[in-house]
Amino acid sequence: MPTATVWSSGRAGEKIQIYLEKTGPAAAAIRLATWGNGQNPALDRPKSLLAYDLYDVTAVSAYAISCKADAPGPFDPNVDCSLVATRDGGVIAITVPFITKAEYPVGGDDFEELAVFLKAAKFPRA
Repeated sequence: MPTATVWSSGRAGEKIQIYLEKTGPAAAAIRLATWGNGQNPALDRPKSLLAYDLYDVTAVSAYAISCKADAPGPFDPNVDCSLVATRDGGVIAITVPFITKAEYPVGGDDFEELAVFLKAAKFPRA
């Protein structure tokens, strides 16, 4: 199954690793690990680690998926993930309606890795 591992940076100098893995025909997993400013990802444990199983994944376009996230508790929110190209690479936009919208800038090579992942994953079309 296809995977992608990319890096982003937070506003306060955090290092963020985003890992995506296709786990089934319409399923995936996402993990976001964050290291604080001054931490070394090769040596230190992340200061935070979020991981979600995604299901009902559909391809909205060549650069966007829509799905549900298996969240703690009785509510599994809808999640939209899209890749937006920029001059320096791109941005991963993750939106949970009425809850959060986060954007993670990535460099050109990481953006390309994500685009290849989405193409190789062949999620069902919406």
